[in-house]
Amino acid sequence: MSATKAIRTKCLDCCLGSKNEVKLCASERICALHPLRLGKPVEGMSRLKVIREYCLGCSEGTSKAVSECEFTDCPLYAYRLGKNPNRKLKLTDEQRKDRANRLREATTKRTPVKRYLAEQTQEAIASAAYAKEST
Repeated sequence: MSATKAIRTKCLDCCLGSKNEVKLCASERICALHPLRLGKPVEGMSRLKVIREYCLGCSEGTSKAVSECEFTDCPLYAYRLGKNPNRKLKLTDEQRKDRANRLREATTKRTPVKRYLAEQTQEAIASAAYAKEST
C-alpha cells in the first residue's frame, strides 16, 4: 500500500468508512493527516513526514513510543518511522557488484569535454618534454 492510500484508509477508518465524512472532516486543527485526507498532493508537504507527525501525536509523543508501536493493523504502521518501506532494495552480492561496476564505468567514461581536456593536457606534456630535450 502506498503512503497516499495508507492516509486515505486511516481517514476512512476514523470516519467509519464514510467518504462523505472524510470530505467534510472538521478535525483540521488536531489531525496531521487532514490536508492529505482526500488523497491529493499538497505542495510543500511530505506524506511521510505528515504520517510521522501523526504517529508522534498518537503515541506518547516520543520516537521510542512510535518505534515500539503495537498497532500493527494500522494502515500507517509501515510508514510510522518516516520512511517508505517500499523503496528499500534487497540486492544479492552479485547485483551489488554489477551495480558498482556499472557506476564505475559510467563515471570513468570520457565525455567530449573530458576527452578534449585530456588531449590538451597530453599535448602540453609532450610540448614540455620536447622543450626540455631541445635545451
